[in-house]
Amino acid sequence: MRRVLEEDCRITLSLLEMEEMAAVQALDNLIESNCVLLRDIEVQLNEGMMDSDIQPGDR
Repeated sequence: MRRVLEEDCRITLSLLEMEEMAAVQALDNLIESNCVLLRDIEVQLNEGMMDSDIQPGDR
């Protein structure tokens, strides 16, 4: 009985570790995607600010 419980605990722990790794990888992917989005937004904001600095007669 004890061996069965120990094996069950090992399997459960192994599954939990795999789930943890998958969750961490998913978070890493989301963080990377957010960084890319933030860079794109920053570029667009900078371009918009540069466009608004140009006077209508300057175009």
